[in-house]
Amino acid sequence: MKLIKIGIVVILLFVSFLFILRFYFVTPADANSLDAVIAHDLRQFAEDQQATAAETEPKTMALLDATSNNSTLLPQNVINGVRHFTFFLGHPRSGHSIVASLLDAHPHIVLAHEADVFTKISSGKIPPRKSAIFNAIWKCTILSTQQGARVSEEKGYSLLVEGLYEGKYVDHIDVIGDKKAGTTTLMLYHDTAEWSKVLRILRSSVSSVKVIHVIRNPYDNIATDILYASHSINKLLDIKKNNTAVEVKLSSLSKHINQYFILHDAIEAAKKMFDLDIIDVHIKDLIANQRSTLLKLCGFLHVVCPDDYIDTCSKKMYKTESKTRYLVKWSDESLDKVQENIEYYGNLHGYDFNL
Repeated sequence: MKLIKIGIVVILLFVSFLFILRFYFVTPADANSLDAVIAHDLRQFAEDQQATAAETEPKTMALLDATSNNSTLLPQNVINGVRHFTFFLGHPRSGHSIVASLLDAHPHIVLAHEADVFTKISSGKIPPRKSAIFNAIWKCTILSTQQGARVSEEKGYSLLVEGLYEGKYVDHIDVIGDKKAGTTTLMLYHDTAEWSKVLRILRSSVSSVKVIHVIRNPYDNIATDILYASHSINKLLDIKKNNTAVEVKLSSLSKHINQYFILHDAIEAAKKMFDLDIIDVHIKDLIANQRSTLLKLCGFLHVVCPDDYIDTCSKKMYKTESKTRYLVKWSDESLDKVQENIEYYGNLHGYDFNL
């Protein structure tokens, strides 16, 4: 017993000696470094405990929406359960917004209106961590719903799918993603190396990355780009209302035609270069065959497509395409140039100025 007491005293003296050495022989910089390590370990421990607690949360959380407390942060178990990330490639004003709205209305898909994850991860505004990326998307989705980002009183339309789950999810999230096709495609073209870096980060976060390429009649796409570039919204609405074709400079026509097919070529090249798991969604097909197109999309994203979901989404789709090609005066040369390019790309076959 006496020996045990002596041993304890020796140990205490030795620990005290080490503690004294800490002040005499460790520089302030080293001490700060050591304190930083300890603080990091404590933070990591707290995060691990929080994650463990989240894992044990009952799955009766059911519906989490914009009115819930702390709704701008996803529980860790929900983040861990996400299987697929999806983003859009394509040209602006192709119909990405309506496709994204329909998908975000699914109970197990969260799809931000315009979180712009590629640009923000690249610039450091979103840290390259799964939780940071997913929470940025979730926050954007909630804000888009609250602030009416998918509603335009000026243009007279709403992309909200009433009665479903935009800005919400049920129990878990299978697919999370972002709709910012134009900017993402421009980044792909202008800075392929940086774009591929972000793609690698996204691929490391989930089981697979799914890419959606929305395609509209190229003549309509090009005409819409021209009109938006040269007219105000009010003027554009007047042009549509009066259904009158406007004069366009040949240089402007040529510029927008070139831009369209340069970006289309970049997407086609990226499919092979980065082995993209990508689906082409033609707006004309979504309008003509809502059910089969939605089933195809859900199958691609590996989510169940309930009948009530399809029925509600089908009612939301507009019945006809907006044929803005007739609102621009084309030269014969420009029409021929577009058609030649259409024939070159397999996924554009079948498009024509008169169809």
